[in-house]
Amino acid sequence: MKKLMILLLSAVTFLLCACRNDNHANADTFPVYALNPDETKLVSRESDILLTDPQCVEKLMKALCESDTREYVSAVSKGDSAPVWSFSETDGVLHITENSLWNLDSPPIVRTLRKAAVVKTFSAVKEVKEIRFGSDYPSYSMEKLTTDSITESLPLDAVRQKITVYYSNEIRTGLVPQYYYIIYNGDNSPAYMVMNRLISGPGKDEVGYVRTLSPDTKINSITIKNAVCKVDFTEAFLTPPTDVQPWIILKSIVNTLCEIDGIQYVTFSVEGNENVSYFGFPLNELYNTDSLNF
Repeated sequence: MKKLMILLLSAVTFLLCACRNDNHANADTFPVYALNPDETKLVSRESDILLTDPQCVEKLMKALCESDTREYVSAVSKGDSAPVWSFSETDGVLHITENSLWNLDSPPIVRTLRKAAVVKTFSAVKEVKEIRFGSDYPSYSMEKLTTDSITESLPLDAVRQKITVYYSNEIRTGLVPQYYYIIYNGDNSPAYMVMNRLISGPGKDEVGYVRTLSPDTKINSITIKNAVCKVDFTEAFLTPPTDVQPWIILKSIVNTLCEIDGIQYVTFSVEGNENVSYFGFPLNELYNTDSLNF
Protein backbone atom coordinates (compact mmCIF):
# COMPACT_ATOMS: atom_id res chain seq x y z
CA MET A 1 0.00 0.00 0.00
CA LYS A 2 2.82 2.37 0.95
CA LYS A 3 4.58 1.63 -2.34
CA LEU A 4 1.33 2.32 -4.22
CA MET A 5 0.92 5.71 -2.50
CA ILE A 6 4.51 6.63 -3.37
CA LEU A 7 3.90 5.68 -7.02
CA LEU A 8 0.70 7.75 -7.14
CA LEU A 9 2.39 10.78 -5.60
CA SER A 10 5.27 10.44 -8.03
CA ALA A 11 2.86 10.29 -10.95
CA VAL A 12 0.95 13.37 -9.76
CA THR A 13 4.21 15.28 -9.23
CA PHE A 14 5.36 14.33 -12.71
CA LEU A 15 2.09 15.49 -14.29
CA LEU A 16 2.15 18.80 -12.41
CA CYS A 17 5.70 19.44 -13.49
CA ALA A 18 4.81 18.57 -17.06
CA CYS A 19 1.86 20.97 -16.99
CA ARG A 20 4.02 23.74 -15.56
CA ASN A 21 6.60 23.09 -18.22
CA ASP A 22 3.95 23.19 -20.97
CA ASN A 23 2.46 26.40 -19.64
CA HIS A 24 5.90 27.93 -19.34
CA ALA A 25 6.71 26.95 -22.91
CA ASN A 26 3.42 28.38 -24.20
CA ALA A 27 3.99 31.58 -22.27
CA ASP A 28 7.40 31.98 -23.90
CA THR A 29 6.23 31.60 -27.51
CA PHE A 30 3.90 33.53 -29.79
CA PRO A 31 0.43 32.31 -30.72
CA VAL A 32 -0.35 32.66 -34.42
CA TYR A 33 -3.89 33.35 -35.62
CA ALA A 34 -5.52 32.07 -38.78
CA LEU A 35 -9.04 31.46 -40.10
CA ASN A 36 -11.00 28.25 -39.90
CA PRO A 37 -11.44 26.43 -43.26
CA ASP A 38 -14.90 28.00 -43.74
CA GLU A 39 -13.41 31.48 -43.12
CA THR A 40 -16.08 32.29 -40.52
CA LYS A 41 -13.95 32.79 -37.39
CA LEU A 42 -10.42 33.05 -36.04
CA VAL A 43 -8.46 30.11 -34.70
CA SER A 44 -5.15 30.19 -32.85
CA ARG A 45 -2.26 27.77 -32.92
CA GLU A 46 1.03 27.50 -31.09
CA SER A 47 4.32 28.39 -32.68
CA ASP A 48 7.95 27.79 -31.78
CA ILE A 49 8.80 31.50 -32.15
CA LEU A 50 10.17 32.81 -28.86
CA LEU A 51 8.94 36.10 -27.41
CA THR A 52 12.58 37.13 -27.11
CA ASP A 53 13.46 36.35 -30.73
CA PRO A 54 14.89 39.53 -32.34
CA GLN A 55 13.56 38.33 -35.72
CA CYS A 56 10.07 37.61 -34.43
CA VAL A 57 8.30 40.05 -36.80
CA GLU A 58 9.71 38.36 -39.89
CA LYS A 59 9.10 34.88 -38.52
CA LEU A 60 5.53 35.68 -37.49
CA MET A 61 4.80 37.06 -40.94
CA LYS A 62 5.97 33.77 -42.47
CA ALA A 63 3.98 31.78 -39.90
CA LEU A 64 0.84 33.72 -40.84
CA CYS A 65 1.25 32.40 -44.40
CA GLU A 66 1.00 28.75 -43.37
CA SER A 67 -2.17 26.77 -44.01
CA ASP A 68 -3.54 23.40 -43.02
CA THR A 69 -6.78 23.14 -44.97
CA ARG A 70 -8.23 20.62 -42.52
CA GLU A 71 -7.86 22.91 -39.50
CA TYR A 72 -6.99 26.45 -40.57
CA VAL A 73 -6.20 28.63 -43.57
CA SER A 74 -3.68 31.42 -43.87
CA ALA A 75 -4.80 34.94 -43.02
CA VAL A 76 -2.40 36.65 -45.40
CA SER A 77 -1.41 34.46 -48.32
CA LYS A 78 -2.76 32.04 -50.90
CA GLY A 79 0.66 30.47 -51.17
CA ASP A 80 3.65 30.24 -48.88
CA SER A 81 5.13 33.68 -49.62
CA ALA A 82 4.80 36.56 -47.20
CA PRO A 83 3.12 39.83 -48.26
CA VAL A 84 5.13 42.96 -48.91
CA TRP A 85 5.75 44.61 -45.56
CA SER A 86 8.08 46.87 -43.63
CA PHE A 87 8.68 47.51 -39.96
CA SER A 88 10.03 50.70 -38.42
CA GLU A 89 11.66 50.08 -35.06
CA THR A 90 11.81 53.81 -34.31
CA ASP A 91 8.05 54.38 -34.29
CA GLY A 92 6.85 50.77 -34.03
CA VAL A 93 4.80 50.86 -37.24
CA LEU A 94 4.32 47.58 -39.12
CA HIS A 95 3.15 48.46 -42.64
CA ILE A 96 1.74 45.71 -44.85
CA THR A 97 1.66 47.32 -48.26
CA GLU A 98 0.49 44.56 -50.58
CA ASN A 99 -1.62 41.48 -50.09
CA SER A 100 -3.81 39.72 -52.65
CA LEU A 101 -6.16 38.30 -50.02
CA TRP A 102 -7.33 41.76 -49.00
CA ASN A 103 -8.50 42.78 -52.45
CA LEU A 104 -12.09 42.85 -53.63
CA ASP A 105 -12.34 39.15 -54.46
CA SER A 106 -13.25 38.49 -50.83
CA PRO A 107 -16.32 39.53 -48.84
CA PRO A 108 -15.65 42.53 -46.57
CA ILE A 109 -16.27 40.48 -43.42
CA VAL A 110 -13.61 37.94 -44.46
CA ARG A 111 -11.11 40.72 -45.15
CA THR A 112 -11.89 42.02 -41.66
CA LEU A 113 -11.27 38.59 -40.15
CA ARG A 114 -7.93 38.33 -41.95
CA LYS A 115 -6.82 41.69 -40.65
CA ALA A 116 -7.99 40.70 -37.18
CA ALA A 117 -5.80 37.60 -37.32
CA VAL A 118 -2.78 39.74 -38.16
CA VAL A 119 -3.54 42.28 -35.44
CA LYS A 120 -4.06 39.62 -32.76
CA THR A 121 -0.86 37.85 -33.77
CA PHE A 122 1.28 40.97 -33.56
CA SER A 123 -0.41 42.32 -30.43
CA ALA A 124 2.00 40.12 -28.45
CA VAL A 125 5.03 41.85 -30.00
CA LYS A 126 5.82 44.70 -27.63
CA GLU A 127 7.86 46.55 -30.27
CA VAL A 128 4.85 46.80 -32.61
CA LYS A 129 2.76 49.83 -31.71
CA GLU A 130 0.65 50.17 -34.84
CA ILE A 131 -0.32 48.15 -37.91
CA ARG A 132 -1.18 49.74 -41.24
CA PHE A 133 -2.75 47.85 -44.13
CA GLY A 134 -1.88 49.36 -47.50
CA SER A 135 -3.10 52.86 -48.27
CA ASP A 136 -6.85 52.26 -48.18
CA TYR A 137 -7.25 50.59 -44.80
CA PRO A 138 -7.29 52.11 -41.33
CA SER A 139 -4.36 51.58 -39.01
CA TYR A 140 -4.66 49.74 -35.72
CA SER A 141 -3.02 51.18 -32.65
CA MET A 142 -1.84 48.29 -30.49
CA GLU A 143 -1.93 50.46 -27.37
CA LYS A 144 -5.64 51.13 -27.85
CA LEU A 145 -6.52 47.65 -29.02
CA THR A 146 -9.24 45.83 -27.08
CA THR A 147 -10.89 42.50 -27.71
CA ASP A 148 -14.14 44.33 -28.56
CA SER A 149 -12.46 46.26 -31.35
CA ILE A 150 -11.66 43.15 -33.41
CA THR A 151 -14.15 41.00 -35.24
CA GLU A 152 -13.31 37.38 -34.42
CA SER A 153 -16.28 35.57 -35.94
CA LEU A 154 -19.24 36.04 -38.24
CA PRO A 155 -22.76 36.73 -36.95
CA LEU A 156 -24.62 33.54 -36.07
CA ASP A 157 -27.15 34.12 -38.87
CA ALA A 158 -24.53 34.81 -41.51
CA VAL A 159 -24.81 32.84 -44.76
CA ARG A 160 -21.86 32.11 -47.01
CA GLN A 161 -22.85 31.80 -50.66
CA LYS A 162 -21.02 31.31 -53.93
CA ILE A 163 -22.04 33.83 -56.59
CA THR A 164 -21.50 34.24 -60.32
CA VAL A 165 -20.68 37.68 -61.71
CA TYR A 166 -20.64 38.31 -65.45
CA TYR A 167 -18.00 40.65 -66.89
CA SER A 168 -17.19 41.43 -70.51
CA ASN A 169 -14.60 39.24 -72.16
CA GLU A 170 -11.27 40.75 -73.09
CA ILE A 171 -12.23 41.50 -76.70
CA ARG A 172 -15.60 42.96 -75.59
CA THR A 173 -17.79 40.68 -77.69
CA GLY A 174 -19.62 38.79 -74.95
CA LEU A 175 -19.73 37.81 -71.30
CA VAL A 176 -17.54 35.60 -69.16
CA PRO A 177 -18.47 34.40 -65.66
CA GLN A 178 -16.31 34.88 -62.58
CA TYR A 179 -16.99 33.27 -59.21
CA TYR A 180 -16.79 34.78 -55.74
CA TYR A 181 -18.13 34.17 -52.26
CA ILE A 182 -20.33 36.59 -50.38
CA ILE A 183 -21.40 36.49 -46.74
CA TYR A 184 -24.66 38.09 -45.75
CA ASN A 185 -27.28 38.07 -43.01
CA GLY A 186 -30.62 39.70 -42.33
CA ASP A 187 -29.02 43.15 -42.33
CA ASN A 188 -28.01 43.07 -45.98
CA SER A 189 -29.31 41.76 -49.28
CA PRO A 190 -27.42 39.35 -51.54
CA ALA A 191 -28.69 41.35 -54.54
CA TYR A 192 -27.01 44.50 -53.21
CA MET A 193 -23.79 42.62 -52.51
CA VAL A 194 -23.75 40.97 -55.94
CA MET A 195 -24.33 44.31 -57.67
CA ASN A 196 -21.62 46.01 -55.63
CA ARG A 197 -19.28 43.18 -56.59
CA LEU A 198 -20.14 43.75 -60.27
CA ILE A 199 -19.58 47.51 -59.93
CA SER A 200 -16.21 46.92 -58.27
CA GLY A 201 -15.03 45.17 -61.41
CA PRO A 202 -12.42 42.40 -61.73
CA GLY A 203 -9.28 42.52 -59.64
CA LYS A 204 -5.94 43.44 -61.17
CA ASP A 205 -4.90 39.78 -61.21
CA GLU A 206 -8.11 38.62 -62.96
CA VAL A 207 -6.84 38.48 -66.52
CA GLY A 208 -9.37 38.20 -69.33
CA TYR A 209 -12.18 40.05 -67.56
CA VAL A 210 -13.31 43.61 -68.34
CA ARG A 211 -15.56 45.72 -66.12
CA THR A 212 -19.02 46.52 -67.48
CA LEU A 213 -20.02 49.37 -65.14
CA SER A 214 -18.37 52.63 -64.26
CA PRO A 215 -16.82 52.50 -60.76
CA ASP A 216 -18.69 55.75 -60.06
CA THR A 217 -22.02 53.95 -60.40
CA LYS A 218 -24.07 53.77 -57.22
CA ILE A 219 -27.26 51.91 -56.37
CA ASN A 220 -30.13 53.97 -55.01
CA SER A 221 -32.39 50.99 -54.36
CA ILE A 222 -33.11 47.38 -55.24
CA THR A 223 -36.58 45.88 -54.90
CA ILE A 224 -37.61 42.29 -55.63
CA LYS A 225 -41.27 41.40 -56.11
CA ASN A 226 -42.94 38.56 -58.01
CA ALA A 227 -39.56 37.37 -59.35
CA VAL A 228 -38.84 40.84 -60.80
CA CYS A 229 -35.77 42.72 -59.57
CA LYS A 230 -35.85 46.48 -60.09
CA VAL A 231 -32.55 48.36 -59.79
CA ASP A 232 -32.47 52.14 -59.50
CA PHE A 233 -29.05 53.61 -60.36
CA THR A 234 -27.47 57.01 -60.00
CA GLU A 235 -26.77 59.00 -63.17
CA ALA A 236 -23.20 57.66 -63.35
CA PHE A 237 -24.73 54.44 -64.69
CA LEU A 238 -25.46 56.25 -67.96
CA THR A 239 -21.72 56.70 -68.63
CA PRO A 240 -20.42 53.24 -69.60
CA PRO A 241 -16.79 52.13 -69.50
CA THR A 242 -14.83 52.72 -72.69
CA ASP A 243 -15.44 50.38 -75.63
CA VAL A 244 -18.00 48.16 -73.87
CA GLN A 245 -21.21 47.84 -75.87
CA PRO A 246 -24.48 48.83 -74.13
CA TRP A 247 -26.14 45.45 -74.68
CA ILE A 248 -23.21 43.70 -72.99
CA ILE A 249 -23.49 46.06 -70.03
CA LEU A 250 -27.22 45.44 -69.56
CA LYS A 251 -26.83 41.69 -70.08
CA SER A 252 -24.01 41.51 -67.52
CA ILE A 253 -26.36 42.97 -64.90
CA VAL A 254 -29.32 40.81 -65.90
CA ASN A 255 -27.38 37.55 -66.01
CA THR A 256 -25.65 38.32 -62.71
CA LEU A 257 -28.87 39.12 -60.84
CA CYS A 258 -30.78 36.19 -62.37
CA GLU A 259 -28.25 33.84 -60.76
CA ILE A 260 -29.88 34.72 -57.42
CA ASP A 261 -32.76 32.48 -56.33
CA GLY A 262 -36.11 34.20 -56.73
CA ILE A 263 -35.06 36.55 -59.57
CA GLN A 264 -36.21 35.79 -63.11
CA TYR A 265 -36.50 39.26 -64.61
CA VAL A 266 -34.65 42.56 -64.20
CA THR A 267 -35.78 46.10 -64.93
CA PHE A 268 -34.06 49.44 -64.37
CA SER A 269 -34.50 53.11 -63.56
CA VAL A 270 -32.18 56.06 -63.08
CA GLU A 271 -32.74 58.42 -60.15
CA GLY A 272 -36.29 57.07 -59.96
CA ASN A 273 -37.04 57.76 -63.63
CA GLU A 274 -38.24 54.65 -65.47
CA ASN A 275 -38.72 56.34 -68.83
CA VAL A 276 -35.05 56.38 -69.72
CA SER A 277 -33.49 54.94 -72.85
CA TYR A 278 -30.02 53.46 -72.51
CA PHE A 279 -28.42 53.82 -75.94
CA GLY A 280 -31.68 52.74 -77.54
CA PHE A 281 -32.61 50.12 -74.94
CA PRO A 282 -35.67 51.07 -72.82
CA LEU A 283 -34.75 50.53 -69.17
CA ASN A 284 -38.33 49.87 -68.04
CA GLU A 285 -38.62 46.61 -70.00
CA LEU A 286 -38.42 43.25 -68.31
CA TYR A 287 -35.13 41.54 -69.22
CA ASN A 288 -34.14 37.93 -68.54
CA THR A 289 -31.20 35.72 -69.42
CA ASP A 290 -32.66 35.07 -72.89
CA SER A 291 -32.83 38.77 -73.65
CA LEU A 292 -30.20 40.89 -75.37
CA ASN A 293 -28.69 38.07 -77.43
CA PHE A 294 -26.96 39.54 -80.47
